[in-house]
Amino acid sequence: KSRTMNFNPSDVGYVPQVADHYIENTGKDDIILLAAFRSPIFTEMSLNHWMHRLPPQMIKDHLHLNDDEIRGIPDGKSLMLP
Repeated sequence: KSRTMNFNPSDVGYVPQVADHYIENTGKDDIILLAAFRSPIFTEMSLNHWMHRLPPQMIKDHLHLNDDEIRGIPDGKSLMLP
């Protein structure tokens, strides 16, 4: 299951600790984002890199991809940061 949420200036969003998530700017203006964590450790990885760490059967069961499609997922080791 997934949800898409739209935010406006001064909005506050909350993501539960166990929820994977991403932020996409769909507007024309730059995003100014303040992220607060209760942990001193922050880890970021690309979706492709995360999927490469999953058992292929899990990807098949949840995303309904076949073996060729799974092999076609780019490595994704490097993060796409601005």
